[in-house]
Amino acid sequence: MHLALLAAAAASVWPIPQWKKLPLSQAEEKLEAPACQEFLQYMGLGVGRGTLRSDGLALIKGGTLLFSVNKEPFDEQRPHPIWSASKSVTSAMVGAAIHKGLKNPKGGTLSLEDPVSDYLQRPAAAPAEGAAAFGALKVRHLLEMGTGLQWSESYEAGIVGSNVLQMIYLSGYKDMADYVLRQPFKPEGPGKVYNYSSGDMSLVWAVLKKSCGATPGCDYDRLPWDLLFTPLGMGPGTAFEQDGAGVFVGSSYVFMSLLDMGRVGLLYMRDGMWGDKRILPEGYVKLTATPNQSYQSEGTVVRDLLSDGVYGLTWWLNAPAKDFPVGSYPSFPPDMYAALGHYGQLIVVVPSKDLVFIRTGADLEYNTKINRVGELLFPCLAQFDGGGA
Repeated sequence: MHLALLAAAAASVWPIPQWKKLPLSQAEEKLEAPACQEFLQYMGLGVGRGTLRSDGLALIKGGTLLFSVNKEPFDEQRPHPIWSASKSVTSAMVGAAIHKGLKNPKGGTLSLEDPVSDYLQRPAAAPAEGAAAFGALKVRHLLEMGTGLQWSESYEAGIVGSNVLQMIYLSGYKDMADYVLRQPFKPEGPGKVYNYSSGDMSLVWAVLKKSCGATPGCDYDRLPWDLLFTPLGMGPGTAFEQDGAGVFVGSSYVFMSLLDMGRVGLLYMRDGMWGDKRILPEGYVKLTATPNQSYQSEGTVVRDLLSDGVYGLTWWLNAPAKDFPVGSYPSFPPDMYAALGHYGQLIVVVPSKDLVFIRTGADLEYNTKINRVGELLFPCLAQFDGGGA
């Protein structure tokens, strides 16, 4: 980073150690505005029943916490399951591991372009015809959801034949990476077709475990804390579960408070910097917020941008893609990108507004409502203009 940019990052407002907050009386006054009351009511944090069932939400602008609203038993600091937003946290940890210089077991340092075969072996039970495809599989493909492995990511609407349910709740939980690697490859192979898969994140953490084992002084059980949680100043309740083989469940099992989710968003807003220290490699955030190579391949067919989405490196983008000139959420600027988790866990980053929006909750269907959230969010945000925002 150039010295001028480094100085600018260091001079910015940071939650080191605590968040700078708008005075409570000032925040409460702003939230009394009709636009904010309508927003809070829709989010389920107003008077009576709202459209959504939120447990908490927070708005962070310019590094300042404008306000946070929570529903009991949750508060700003109580950890919440973030489900698939764990994938975005996992991507951050890969970036941090690369920047920290974790090793490749076969020599050199960890890289997105490393063959997965440098770290993992295929199980003997895996279909023999997938050997060539496995040899072409790179670490980058795991974060792109472009492994080429056959995978069904279905939940309540498709329990029968669901790979993800078999992996996280049934026999696959004993060794998730082994379960994933026993799946057959599609004919196209890696990098040719995007297919959203929690299984790919299990492989990411199996790779990181091997990389940590090849790195002197690396403690795998402490790795998420050493790479991200501790440098960002997260609370003691932050948790990350492992599977039966002792591998972190990077697809789903991070537990994090509302405001610590905000720390992840701010890290990305600030291009991977935290105070005067770089956590993510230069260019990593830009790569994250760009439709990935597997997604952009000819083999990826997008029929509906809202339901199919636009994917970067485990973050969902609002960018136009394929034959769609407008992103999935027109009420948000096109540079918006987000970590999305089951039941509507959200870490939304809007660089053009210097805004991070955090939400936790329990809504089975939430994706189709994100655009309406934006329609109500920005009029509320406008009430804070001139008030420290």
